[in-house]
Amino acid sequence: MPSSARRQGIAALLIVVSAWGLTWPINKVILGSLSPLWAVTLRSAIATVALFALTAWRGRIAWPPAGDLPVLVSITLLHMVGFNLLANWGLGLVPTGRTVVLAYTTPLWVTPGAALFLHDPLTARRVVGVLVGLAGLVTLFNPLTFDWSDRTVVWGNLAILAGALLWAASILHIRAHRWRSTPFALMPWETLLATLLLAPIALATGAPTEVTWSPSFTLLLLYLGIVGTAVTYWAAATASRLLPAVTTSLGLLATPVVSAVTAALWLGEPLTLQLLVAIALGLGAVAIGATDRSGGAGARLDSPSAWPHSPAMADYHAAADIPAPSKAELLRALRSSRDEVVALISALPPAALEEGRYESGWNGRQILAHIASIEWSYPRLIDIARTPPAAEAAAPPTREMKGGNDSYNDRQVAKREHLPVAELLAEFEKNRAATIQAVEAADEALFARRIRSAGGVVGPLALVFHQIAVAHVLGHARDIAGRDARPAAGDPTHHG
Repeated sequence: MPSSARRQGIAALLIVVSAWGLTWPINKVILGSLSPLWAVTLRSAIATVALFALTAWRGRIAWPPAGDLPVLVSITLLHMVGFNLLANWGLGLVPTGRTVVLAYTTPLWVTPGAALFLHDPLTARRVVGVLVGLAGLVTLFNPLTFDWSDRTVVWGNLAILAGALLWAASILHIRAHRWRSTPFALMPWETLLATLLLAPIALATGAPTEVTWSPSFTLLLLYLGIVGTAVTYWAAATASRLLPAVTTSLGLLATPVVSAVTAALWLGEPLTLQLLVAIALGLGAVAIGATDRSGGAGARLDSPSAWPHSPAMADYHAAADIPAPSKAELLRALRSSRDEVVALISALPPAALEEGRYESGWNGRQILAHIASIEWSYPRLIDIARTPPAAEAAAPPTREMKGGNDSYNDRQVAKREHLPVAELLAEFEKNRAATIQAVEAADEALFARRIRSAGGVVGPLALVFHQIAVAHVLGHARDIAGRDARPAAGDPTHHG
């Protein structure tokens, strides 16, 4: 990953951790003057305005695709309304640190849910993670220290746990859903729907009368809607796109710590040994699950902003166990994949290319613009292989795009996304012809040399070339066409 992209990802992750960490104590203060219903309603309304403004600034406002409406409604009801209402009600009755720990039990419920509904492997590591997390819950509800006779406190704790279950259900649906748009693109519509559902109920209960609308109170409320929701979800989406999933998941574990420490320093809430042990066990459980390499939905807390990849695109990223093709096999794959891309795109009705997909929020036409614009760069891989071999222990040679891959791709797509499909396909075919000519002219020995692409794919030139120019391109084309079939015999993405 280019260092500039990594720095941007880390900066975004720091914004998420600090902003979300401060959100819980600020919410606690707000609940001293507003009911949970009004607090969530006003936060949703402010976030709606901020999210639409942010989306307009990025030039990405679009109606939600019909295929994404089920998950849009699900996230709204389960997370935006259900979780937020229950968590706010519990937060009004339970100390901030304890509330955050209970809310962050969500991954404990995602793990068995993913095994049951998504058929994810319930590995020994994940079972250990769940057991460690449950030990943290037992610590919090130790009958020697928890007052079970105080029904208000009991109901407050149960409300937060119920909210965590709803959040887990939302994550499971997010993981199972086949996305037409992106999670962040739907976010303004989710907060808008939540506001439309909550506002009439809140108004029916009567306007809040005990609020002193001081500048400080107003700023705190604006913080919850703008920074604590709109900016934070944008930063979470950015961090998830630019950083490895494990880095993002483990980084988010600092959020409860920030909340508990802030509540202690600002609100005077005690940092008891029991709370510290529960935090350590709960976050340890999430860390165990987040570092499980077996695949599947897992228990990531950054799920609402994760960018889904279809099986076709997953093939491009998983290259470790694929044998490198010969030069002749590579040339055959380049020609057959070219023909498949042209056939797939040409057969699509125009409306299909206007649908949103997943990468950077691009629709089908923008992905086609990406395919056409990036093709010219593939012969550069041969130039990388011609770089004199480094010492055995050194990293393989590479060349990075100016400003990083994401910035380069965005610029190139922006230049072409208005072009007709025929022009984009013509550019792709012209550049593919140049790619084939470059491969034909290259020495056979070069294809065994180990290189690293600008996107981080490492291996012999022949394998890297195949993964990027064949599997990557076909993955995009199949995404546009809606085909998720795994490679079969004779498929150009499978050369072995």
